[in-house]
Amino acid sequence: MAETKLTNPIQNLFVDIEKILSETVFKDLNAARDAETIESRDAGDMWIRAKLKEDTYLTYRAYWQTYMFQAVLPNVKLSNISYYKENPMNVPYDFRSILLEKGRNAFFKQYVEQNTYYRMLSGLPPINTPSNEFIYLSKSLADKFQADISVPIHEQPDIVQNRYLNSDEYKIILSSNSDKPYLQYLGAKRIDLFVARRAKDFEIIRYPKNRSDINPNLLKAFGTLYSEYREYVMSTLYNSNLEDVYTNYRSFMGIIILYFTLLQISNKSLEGIHTQNYFDDTVLYMILSMYGLPSNLLLTKEVRRRLVASLRRLTQEKGTDDVYFDIIRILGYQDVNISKLLLMRNQVSDNNKYQFEDNSTLNDFRNIDHIDLHKNHVKTNPHFLQVGLKEEQPYEQLFTTGRIHDYHSIVDSDPTWWDLEETRNILKNSPYSISNSKYIMIEAVIHQMKYLFESIYFTRMLLDNQNFTDRYMISIPELLGVEPVSLYDLAVYILAATCMNAGLQGNIISDPTELHATAGFNFDLDVNLFQTYLNKTKYVEKEKVMAFLNDVEMDEASDVSRLFEDVIYPMRDWLENKIARTDNRQEYIEYESIYRALYSYDVSRNSFLDDFEKPMKVLQTKYSVMEEEMLKYQHFYPRTITGQAITVDTIKGSRYRTPFLDKNNHVAWYVHLIIETPSGEEDRGYIYFHDILNEPDLRNLSNPDGTRPLMDRINEEWVINEKAVEKLIKEINTLPEDGLANAYFQVETSVLNGSNLKFKENELLPFNIRSGLYRDILIDKVIMDILGLCDPPTTYLEYLERKNEPLYDILTKDDRIHKNKEAWMNDVMIVVLAIETELNIHLKYFEQSVVGSNLFFKPLVTLIKHFKSTFVEIARTTLLYNFGDKMDAGGHSNMFKLFDAIKVVIHYVIFSNKGQGQQFGLYDTEHSMKHRIHLNDVPLFVKRGSNGMNVGSRQRLGGISMFDEMLFKKNGKDLDSTGATSHWMPGEAETGRWTNHDTSYDIRTTRGFERITEYPMDMEEWKNYVEK
Repeated sequence: MAETKLTNPIQNLFVDIEKILSETVFKDLNAARDAETIESRDAGDMWIRAKLKEDTYLTYRAYWQTYMFQAVLPNVKLSNISYYKENPMNVPYDFRSILLEKGRNAFFKQYVEQNTYYRMLSGLPPINTPSNEFIYLSKSLADKFQADISVPIHEQPDIVQNRYLNSDEYKIILSSNSDKPYLQYLGAKRIDLFVARRAKDFEIIRYPKNRSDINPNLLKAFGTLYSEYREYVMSTLYNSNLEDVYTNYRSFMGIIILYFTLLQISNKSLEGIHTQNYFDDTVLYMILSMYGLPSNLLLTKEVRRRLVASLRRLTQEKGTDDVYFDIIRILGYQDVNISKLLLMRNQVSDNNKYQFEDNSTLNDFRNIDHIDLHKNHVKTNPHFLQVGLKEEQPYEQLFTTGRIHDYHSIVDSDPTWWDLEETRNILKNSPYSISNSKYIMIEAVIHQMKYLFESIYFTRMLLDNQNFTDRYMISIPELLGVEPVSLYDLAVYILAATCMNAGLQGNIISDPTELHATAGFNFDLDVNLFQTYLNKTKYVEKEKVMAFLNDVEMDEASDVSRLFEDVIYPMRDWLENKIARTDNRQEYIEYESIYRALYSYDVSRNSFLDDFEKPMKVLQTKYSVMEEEMLKYQHFYPRTITGQAITVDTIKGSRYRTPFLDKNNHVAWYVHLIIETPSGEEDRGYIYFHDILNEPDLRNLSNPDGTRPLMDRINEEWVINEKAVEKLIKEINTLPEDGLANAYFQVETSVLNGSNLKFKENELLPFNIRSGLYRDILIDKVIMDILGLCDPPTTYLEYLERKNEPLYDILTKDDRIHKNKEAWMNDVMIVVLAIETELNIHLKYFEQSVVGSNLFFKPLVTLIKHFKSTFVEIARTTLLYNFGDKMDAGGHSNMFKLFDAIKVVIHYVIFSNKGQGQQFGLYDTEHSMKHRIHLNDVPLFVKRGSNGMNVGSRQRLGGISMFDEMLFKKNGKDLDSTGATSHWMPGEAETGRWTNHDTSYDIRTTRGFERITEYPMDMEEWKNYVEK
């Protein structure tokens, strides 16, 4: 009997649960209490209150310093400060907020966690652990990570710790050091101290939030159910008095909580088979393949799960137009319109008279028989009419919103449409006026600000928070195997890929002398300066703005989507609304200034150069050489007192003795570079070790005759001579390992850096330099200079090469962007989807900005062809850009607002006459205003005339109105003594600026004469500005 293999749709449920439990940590309140002392408890409570800002200025009385008082009043008397310290309740109110803020900061700086349990969760050893019991990196790993080997692993930067966690060395160290449990909480495994101290007994304090290999529905359900059952057990079943009675009582109750949780998860997973909420990714792929869908359909895991859950409905709707709308919803497209193309016969007419192929008209035929004879020869010009999918009256759209597409613009790109004479005859002779076709059009509306936010603000958010994103690791097994990569590196990869795809250089702007304002949230905002400005504003809702700023923090994975979707974007909408709706000029300026400060930044202030170090600094770190030790080595070889290398020709007349160092201790101090060429030996000149160690860039090193030993001049450009570089490295490598074993300074040597540091005659070089390290430093310096690492990166791609070489190789290997563009774009899309999946965020505009419209529409087109019909032909996919936002990318208003505010005008007039005999006028003129709106969406208009319905020519629509009016009253009463209501009067003819017109009006336009004489006005407003 053939063996049958069955696949359980929830077969990986408990595999996922095992993954969850392997990374989950529960609070052990008893362990925390056992490790607590009175001092650590009080300090910890004070730290928690400071974090929650539940403190007062009195809390930090012990931290008050003179400079804190001087921050408020620079010339405050010291006697007053002493009095305030002794009598804190008498501190003036002006000082209290500063004392609170600076005292809190001083407390945070000196706070050291004493509790052994909480230190363990923070990845720290017990407080009094001797340094010889610390764990250090091996030399090989320290070199690989470019880390300081003398620093213990728990004090290394997070990026080093995270890389260490993925090494084999860490696994060995962990298994052989069971007495050091803090090693389990290094780097990304560290538990936040605030979370740990605030958590209740048995609460989850670490949870796998960023694991894409775990079902997100299961992750959410497990956390929720565990919290509910923990609360139930602790409030109903748990009895703390039994802890001393039964040895393992606490462990048993912890198991009870887990048992309840797992039992309920099992029940829900069986219930969820119909909704597919708990299916793993393997099963999802299998289900899609059963429905004939390709496995390379690039979707986020959540979208794929949503598609599987909707397969039954899509199958039921197969072939109907409802499929279009469901697919758009499932894939998460925003503002996508699908329309059908109707084929119109379009009989040619002239003044509503049909024409025939011989250019004759109806008037040329005298009877019906002649017309009937020529009925098949009516001239036609077929075209396609674009209408909505559910439109039942296409003729109405012909004259309203329908769009015409040329016949050949559609069919010429369709390989299945044969535009032969036979086809054209069928179209001409068939009895139809309008007919359905197989063609549809897909249009996606791209809103400017949403596009900017997802393509620019989102990427900038990842780059500008490097301290967090560079230690947030993501696995992409399709591209990088098991090696994780930081979210920051992926953001740089996306940036470089976008530039490559668009044919841009991707230059890093780094000139600090120029201001380059561009779109992006300003995470470098000077909060103190901003707060100062905010306090001076008159109309701004200060509390709301500061509440927003206080929420701009990125400490964990969930903060990325929270910041982007719930903080930064809503705040922008709120500010834009405030700017748009205000009718007060000062309020407008205040809100626009805040918008510009928050939502634009100087592009030259980026993080790409923050981690750049010169080669000698890099080598100092790599080989754990102290700064003074490296300085000694750089000043060891023969040099003039001004810092230039002494040559073989000038050493005899110098301070140095020959041979260098002495007869019994020959030390090589240069290489005479001679290389083999097809024409024989070529003398490239001398390269001095002093120059290797001190020249900023060896590529610029030159011989006395102007040639360069390591470069050739070809086609007006300097090109590296690889043979010369290889020979130089080979010569240095042949130097004896103990060549500097007894090296000392032959003469007293001064350091030319303004420090007055001198190295005495006969002073030995540092031991680590003399032990053979000198050759490695020389060779590495040569290689780094030749590779251009002596200069900062100039492009995003170059930065990526230095930061993450595997990602760089994926972009550039085998020139796939030109030779296999589709595969290259698929790799980029995999990275984009991995970022979206890990962050639990779906950004369609972000996808489109990176991979372009073809891959953007590919899932939609694929599913439409599968569930609608394979005969459906996508005539065109189009992106329509909507530039209707009120603020532009630089933080400037796109609105045209006029403010004319006159608070009080007191004008004394002595009238010589009364009534209408008195002439009194006021003139206020706008000199020029041009405004034009040209709408091409509706090019033809149907007009009703004496001859019936006619199609008119293109019209200009739109307009603008300006009002600047004034009404006069006397003491609140109408001026007219007859009791008639005051009314608006036009200006006098031939007066003011409008003397070239026959008649003057209060408002004139170049193309109209409309005037709203009864514009709604507040007739009582003026009373607010006068006393009576």
